[in-house]
Amino acid sequence: MCCVVAYSEITNSMTTSIVLDCGESVSECGYTKHEDASATRGLWAFSMAAKDYQELCDRNWRRSGKYLYKPDHLKSEVIQYTIRLDTHKFKPTKKQRSIVRKLRNYLTHGDVHVLDQLKEKSIDPRVEQLTRIVENAVQLYIKDKNLNIEPKVAIHMQSKQNQKFGDASTPTAINILALAKKQNVTLNAQDVANEIVQRMEKDTLYEKIQVTNNGYINFYLTKQEKQEQPTTDQQMKSPHKLSIDVTPSIVTDEGFQLYKKYQVAIHKDDPKELTVDRYKSFLVDSPMKIDKTGKERKKLQFEEIEGLEGLSELTFDGFQGYGSYHVRYRIDGKLFMVGVVDILPRCLSSVYLYYDPDMSFLTPGVYSALAEISYVKAMSKILPELKYYYMGFYIHSVPKMRYKMQYEPSDLLCPVTLTWVPFTECKEQVEKDSSIHIENAGTRTLRLAGPNVRTPTKNNNIDDILLIYSQQLFPYQILKNLMVVKKEFKEKLESYKHLVGDELSKRMALVLNEEE
Repeated sequence: MCCVVAYSEITNSMTTSIVLDCGESVSECGYTKHEDASATRGLWAFSMAAKDYQELCDRNWRRSGKYLYKPDHLKSEVIQYTIRLDTHKFKPTKKQRSIVRKLRNYLTHGDVHVLDQLKEKSIDPRVEQLTRIVENAVQLYIKDKNLNIEPKVAIHMQSKQNQKFGDASTPTAINILALAKKQNVTLNAQDVANEIVQRMEKDTLYEKIQVTNNGYINFYLTKQEKQEQPTTDQQMKSPHKLSIDVTPSIVTDEGFQLYKKYQVAIHKDDPKELTVDRYKSFLVDSPMKIDKTGKERKKLQFEEIEGLEGLSELTFDGFQGYGSYHVRYRIDGKLFMVGVVDILPRCLSSVYLYYDPDMSFLTPGVYSALAEISYVKAMSKILPELKYYYMGFYIHSVPKMRYKMQYEPSDLLCPVTLTWVPFTECKEQVEKDSSIHIENAGTRTLRLAGPNVRTPTKNNNIDDILLIYSQQLFPYQILKNLMVVKKEFKEKLESYKHLVGDELSKRMALVLNEEE
């Protein structure tokens, strides 16, 4: 990378966004793992104003650390649509409400899996432990297989007269089979059960596990000395405390160790490759410095969302202004989840989430999204334009991305008109374009907006593009008289202006290589 110099004087005096055009790149698709199946245009951001990054997000750009990229839908295997949610119109689903209730039960009673059952009748407390073990293994299996399903885990204790097949059993694999079949995915119940068992953590709770031909998982529990069973009230008196704070992106050892544990367990990364530098460049480094809004607050109350009343009891500390943050979730003081977010003039943009795999039974991904949606609603009281929740890219052809449509009503950004279109109005076109193979990607329509929405006019006048050359700031209109301009260079500037837009090309400073 060229021309990596100090631009502090330029930044302080005239512009806060300085970028280098990295050109086009073709790489392996991160979703299908097919080689040369993902084409993007990249920018390296030395610095970036939050308002400028907001405009880039609304032109289908995203960031990874300080690297900004925009997918080329006509050259890539999958289409990546920017997706957003208007938090003022959001209504949680029954499943989302149950997840908030589950965490609230865990915090209040120290139990999440069998609380209601314990109230109704006396159940062997080992059911809770087995449920947690199986749920964690199921979450890992679903993640590995890219399945977009939410199977329910049920543990059945066998009576003393019926222990031919162990002390406890679960039909979870059979449930997964049924849910997958609805999505036209064919599985074998016994194979699914075996794979779940392979992902289960070792525990002294059981001595042996048996998988039956029809997919049942049977447990032979460790014999225990007979003890007085705790009453229901005693089982429920184990309260926990949840705290949430937001801090500008920084490296901490607890954050890095949690990230490392998550990447190894969930994404099967090699621990040796998970260095602090990699963590920093991926999830800590940001081109945006905290941009004071004049509206910062040390503590904000979550906004009430109908059906999610438990969230309003929490507070969210640390907002200082627009920029990049880590939202840190702790239970009893121990960090168990971190949401990496950008707080921008019109949205909170979710960048990444990592959590303690041992806490998968709390469905942390859904809970963090609901908490952030609630927080955006609270922020909008202070900053009225900040009312949207951006969930990154939506890829219709990748099943594990479908969960994003469970946050309704969602809009997709039309790649052609750069306008927002409700998913309910463009679903048919999304399905049509997403089904076109990469070999014919150039035939994709990509237009989601209706015929009455105008396509932005392409402006090839590049005279007002702001450039940095030899550590000096010039508009192209002046610089072209000071240097020999090659045709390729002019075409590159035209392409850059088209991708970032007229206003940003005048506002952001584009660094030129000495050879250009």
